[in-house]
Amino acid sequence: RAAGTNYVWVTLDVNSSANQSNETNDQGNSSFTITAPVQQSDLVVQSISVSPTSGLAGSSTTLSLTVRNQGAGSATASTANVRISTSGSVVGTSDPLLTQLSIPAIAASGTYSTTATVTIPGGRAAGTNYVWVTLDVNSSANQSNETNDQGNSSFTVTAGISTPVVSGVSPSPVPGLNGNQTLTVNGSGFASGAIVRLRDLTYGGTYDKTPTSSSSGQLQISANFTAVAATWSAQVINLDGGTSSQFNFTVR
Repeated sequence: RAAGTNYVWVTLDVNSSANQSNETNDQGNSSFTITAPVQQSDLVVQSISVSPTSGLAGSSTTLSLTVRNQGAGSATASTANVRISTSGSVVGTSDPLLTQLSIPAIAASGTYSTTATVTIPGGRAAGTNYVWVTLDVNSSANQSNETNDQGNSSFTVTAGISTPVVSGVSPSPVPGLNGNQTLTVNGSGFASGAIVRLRDLTYGGTYDKTPTSSSSGQLQISANFTAVAATWSAQVINLDGGTSSQFNFTVR
């Protein structure tokens, strides 16, 4: 039935069986307006990619996104979430949110393209991940179908070799004593399980020491530097092979 004003009519005594004296006044009506159906949008991820497609945790990648409105009606402005997940089949609110995108109104059959730089969370384990886009997260785009609002592109988090840095030792200078004493190595990037490699640069000798106390910026070791004045060096080696430069210090 076409949209517009209609009338619901009643006609009495259609078989002329009611023994009436007048059948000309047997009708009445009430108006009824047929409205046009509301045309709704249907947003889909037409294309999604990231560049570069791999990098260290904490690095950045550029997301390129094209959204298409394949519905018959216009899509009003909406918000899209960008998350990272280790799953290529499902993403949820527990996965880290990288950014939010403002998607403008899109006419029926229209598209909208945008780019955004996102940062891979620090500490993300190496392996294949997926950068996901979920459209219309607040259900504000006048959609007929919200089950097809997602898309993803893979991103490989690569394993990196750490770079510890030794900035100093304490005490300085180290007193020459026969017997073990505590040496504190200061710096940054010291990973759990790191060792301290000592070298006697004057008389020769290399000694790997396991810290008695450790943090990311300080390692303490016990070593015997003897009572002989000499120049030594300290070097930190992380479990992944990351190695600091040698830091030279004096024993006297």
